[in-house]
Amino acid sequence: MEDGKERRFSNEIFVLIMENLAEDVVSLRNTSIVCRDLASLSQSFIFRTIDLVLPSSKGDRFLSLLRDPQTVSLGKLVQKLTLYAPSDAQDIATTSFILQNLTSLVSFRMICPHYVELYWTVIGAHLGAKLQELQLSRVMLRTRQASELFQNMLYSLKSLKYLALTGVEILDTEWTLFLPSSLEILALAYISEATFNIIGHGMKASPNPPALQTFFIDDKTCVGAAGNCEAFWKALNSDTQIILDVGFCAVYDGLGKF
Repeated sequence: MEDGKERRFSNEIFVLIMENLAEDVVSLRNTSIVCRDLASLSQSFIFRTIDLVLPSSKGDRFLSLLRDPQTVSLGKLVQKLTLYAPSDAQDIATTSFILQNLTSLVSFRMICPHYVELYWTVIGAHLGAKLQELQLSRVMLRTRQASELFQNMLYSLKSLKYLALTGVEILDTEWTLFLPSSLEILALAYISEATFNIIGHGMKASPNPPALQTFFIDDKTCVGAAGNCEAFWKALNSDTQIILDVGFCAVYDGLGKF
């Protein structure tokens, strides 16, 4: 509180208040201007989860915070990022700059990356040691080179526990994809039979396959993979929990929360 004024409540009480306001950004912003202590607590919730479209006015404001020496530390508060990927390859440098400054990021979701080959290197370089959740949507790996870069990225994610692939297609049917051995939860949705087989053969051939605790699969992918993807099903542990999502895949909110 203000200098010289005695606290009436402990920090624990204020944290509980902030947790109840976690989804109410407007109230958090109002709380942040009450005093310096509440400003610090509010900011930790305001910046915990960030959704960005690049380029956009919101994206420009966030970049300004990261580029300003007085506010760059706010990047350390971000734990979860959803990025609607740029349609311009020149914005890859912007994405790299953002990821480089989010030093506490453990969850990353990326939608529609048009220039996929460039993204995999960026993700691996900046998030390899710390990322625990990765969700990728609407990605097509058209070439062997793209598949290799994607594989290298997965190899670099040493702490990854949760991987969700939605509408991700690998066109090189001779390729074998190896999943990180640290993986505990895998979610697949709108995946073709060919790509499902590529993942299955990787799990079967891997010298250190992931010991999946939970596997999410949507009904469409399940129907397509029912008869001809024996390698994948045999690679699952006998105690792996298989969850069929009807209509929407990977109902998952944060580490360990379903």
